[in-house]
Parts: sequence; structure tokens; C-alpha cells
Amino acid sequence: MSFMQREITDHQEWLEIDGVSGTEFTPIEYADGAAIQTARDLDNGKDVDDEDLQDFIGSVYSYGKVYSATIRTGVGARLSAPGYMDCTEWSVFDTEEEAQTYLDETYPEDEDE
Repeated sequence: MSFMQREITDHQEWLEIDGVSGTEFTPIEYADGAAIQTARDLDNGKDVDDEDLQDFIGSVYSYGKVYSATIRTGVGARLSAPGYMDCTEWSVFDTEEEAQTYLDETYPEDEDE
């Protein structure tokens, strides 16, 4: 059994932020009201201060400009170590099948197991 386990969520809402480090996803339940409103405003083309979204952009090294943000519905996929904080970044897909295909192609099972 591998240390990192595959994790696929049910359909849910996600905060999707495209910034200097690429696109990052956060389950909407972890976002506060200010971040959600800022994402909606950006998605509607309003010129807003992206400070409310900075906490949802990776590490302190990726702090920077947010190009776009939106709220979307989808299935999340990542690797996670049960009982530990180790995990990969979330990727979000329209269907569970797409999420499974992503995990199969990106993180193939160890052949020696």
C-alpha cells in the first residue's frame, strides 16, 4: 500500500483562482465570505483588490497577482496521506471518470505492489 492515497470528492463548489503560480482550487467551504465575493466580482469583470484571495494561493512564495477567479462546481482529485498533512494540489473535473483518469495518468500505481 502506498503512503499517498488517491482521493476523489463528490461534486461540490470550488474557489478557482488563476494567479502567477497557475490555477489553484480550494473547496468553497474553506473560503470566507470576502474571498467568495471577490471571486464573483472578478468573474463578473469588476476591478477589485485581490487581497482577499491571497490566502488561497499556495505558499508565501506564490503570493502575487490574481489574474482571474471564479466559483465552479466539479469533482476534486488529489493524493493525500491519511493521518498526515501531506497532499498534492487539488485538480477539479466535470466528472468522476475524468478525475479518475487524471489520477491514473498522473500518479500511476506502483508496479511492485
